[in-house]
Order: sequence, then C-alpha cells, then structure tokens
Amino acid sequence: MSASLQRNTCVPLALLLLVGCVQRGDQPPPANFPAIDTARMPGMPACPDLTGTFSSVVDAGSEPALARFGALVDKESSAIEFAGQGAALRLAMWWTSKEIESKVATLAWRDDAEYVVWWRGARDVLSYPVEPGTPAVALASSVPGPTPVRAFELSLECSDGWMAMSDAHQLARDVGGGLLLREDHEVRRVELPLWCGDGCRGITLYSRTEARWARFPPTQLPVFRPIDFATLPVPKLATEQERNAATAAHGSSSG
Repeated sequence: MSASLQRNTCVPLALLLLVGCVQRGDQPPPANFPAIDTARMPGMPACPDLTGTFSSVVDAGSEPALARFGALVDKESSAIEFAGQGAALRLAMWWTSKEIESKVATLAWRDDAEYVVWWRGARDVLSYPVEPGTPAVALASSVPGPTPVRAFELSLECSDGWMAMSDAHQLARDVGGGLLLREDHEVRRVELPLWCGDGCRGITLYSRTEARWARFPPTQLPVFRPIDFATLPVPKLATEQERNAATAAHGSSSG
C-alpha cells in the first residue's frame, strides 16, 4: 500500500475514533400527557415560557426514576416556581409551614450548634410573611437551615422551545399548564480504552440514549405562616442577652 493511500485511510479512521457515534432515542412523551406548548419567552424565541407554579411530584405515566423534581437541584420541596423573564428568570423551591415546623423541631433536638445559627438568622426574616414576588423571598432564601423558599438564578440555554437544566435534562411547558421534563438516559456505551492516568475515560466509539419523560402538574404555592419564635426553645448556645430578649418576647406574646 502506498504512503498516500495509507494516509487517506488513516484520516477517516482517526476521525471515527475521535468523533464516535451517538444515537439518541426519539421516544415521544406518554400518550396521556398534554401536547407541548408552543408559547415562547418574550424576546427569546428559542426559550419556552415556563413561568408558573408546579407540583414537585409527577403525574401518572411519568418515568419512576424522575419522580421528584428536587433531584435536579439537590432540594426536595412541595412546589416549584418559575418567575421572571429572560436573564431574570428564577427557579424557587417552596415548602409548606408544616414541613418547616417539622424541620425546625428536628434541628433543635439534633444539633444545637446548627440550631442556634438558624435561630439567629431566621428570627428577623421568618417572623414575617414570605410572599412570592417580594424582597422577602431573597431574604428567606439566604436563611441557613429550614426556610420556606430557596431561590436559584438560572443560566438560560435554550433550543427549539426547550430549556436545558443539565446536559441530560431539558424542560418545556405543555398546553395543560404542566412542566414537562425530558431526560436523555444513556442505555449503552462502547469505549476504546486508553491509558492516561487515574480518572481518564476512553474514547467513545458508540453511545445510545433513550428519552425518559416526567410531567409536573400545575399547583398553588403553599401559604407560609410566619413562625412564632416565642414558642420555640431558646438554643442552649444563645448568649445571655439573646435569652433575655427571647424571654421578654415570650412574656409579651403570652400577655
């Protein structure tokens, strides 16, 4: 074989090894899911309009592995809220007052060092209403420990009406007002092993993914009841001044 022929043969082979083959499944959403909405974010035609409030628990017919939206952001909550538009789009996770009360009781019993940090940071914030669309949301989101809301800024990466939450997860809106999640789940991978030190992956020769779906139905935001700190135990690590102030507050609320 001539040198020129060898070179011509090696180039396509090298490209094949470097690029590999990625086969993506095109499974449609379950038949009981509403159709995908074509509404777009104002001024951003590639992005879906996700503004709304959704349950964090999926509808029937969803992929069981995607049963909780919180797995995408490492936070489990009762409701999901998308608010704002464009670069100001925000994702907020909301909890019920009952859930907050349970978390606070557990924290006070389990770890006084963490409890006193929460108690100090939360008194001036969670003693008052926390309503959507108000500055109280940002304040409550910064409270260390149990709080009714955690807000996240989103980096908008959109294509054809889908917004990417990660390399494998995309979000859209359906005509029923629900939030649609698509996961590209890898079911097979073939690699060419390489030796290049610890933690090194080989070159992907073949990869196949399948689409998995989940739907989060629309819901109402939980109503947060301000916490009456006079009814909570004073942390053992509180200062004498803090104890005196808490005792005075308890006396005034009892009166």
